[in-house]
Order: sequence, then structure tokens, then C-alpha cells
Amino acid sequence: MFKKIWKWAAFRHNKKNRNWIKEKYFKSYGNDNWRFMTNKIILIKHSEQIIKQHIKVQGTKTPYDGDWIYWGNRLKKMPDKPSIIINLLKLQQGKCNYCKLWFKSDDKLKIHHKDQNKHNYMSKNLSLLHWYC
Repeated sequence: MFKKIWKWAAFRHNKKNRNWIKEKYFKSYGNDNWRFMTNKIILIKHSEQIIKQHIKVQGTKTPYDGDWIYWGNRLKKMPDKPSIIINLLKLQQGKCNYCKLWFKSDDKLKIHHKDQNKHNYMSKNLSLLHWYC
């Protein structure tokens, strides 16, 4: 990567010498004396990239199979469900707060306000229930 960046800088400033290119684009950053940076923007190295682990998708699941309970627990957004339902599904771990049964993809859901105040949308006040609970 260093060779490619150096070649780009030399091509861009073909009338300048090596020292000028080094002072313009490569500065000291920590223990590294040759870090590419411009206007306080620093190019990170591959070894500094944080690796994020992910959970594998179950073998039979697809976003098109209609199992929005699984995908709602897995994702932050579902195209056909409001974010409040997705958040409540995560908080309740896919179970109804009243009967403690798992939600199914074809269940009709109801948002219940514990204090009976329909204008209080704090997560502590909300509960996701089956429509018949």
C-alpha cells in the first residue's frame, strides 16, 4: 500500500522532490514516522482495523421467508415493521410479556402501555403482547 500511495503522490507532484512529498503527506504518528495523512485525516493500517465478530445466519433462514421475529431480533430494522416493535422484541427476547409464549411470524401484535397512558412511549412503560392477551 505504501508503494501505491508514494507512486500516486509522486505522479501528482511530478515537479517536486522526494523530501517535499514526504513532508507534505507522510508525518509522524505515534511510533510510526511514515504515516500517510492530510489535513488531520489519518490513513489507518490494516493491522489497526478492529475485527467485528458476527453471528451466523441459521441455515434455513432468509429475509424473504416471512419470519420477521427472527430477523427483528437479529437486525435493528425491518422494512415492514416499526422500530418500536423491533426494539420491544429484542427487550422481551421474542416472548409475550403476559403469556410468556414465543411470538410467531403470523401473530398479530399489540403494544400495551403499562400505566394506561397512551402518550407515554418510554420503553419501561411499553410491553409487546399477542393481540388476544
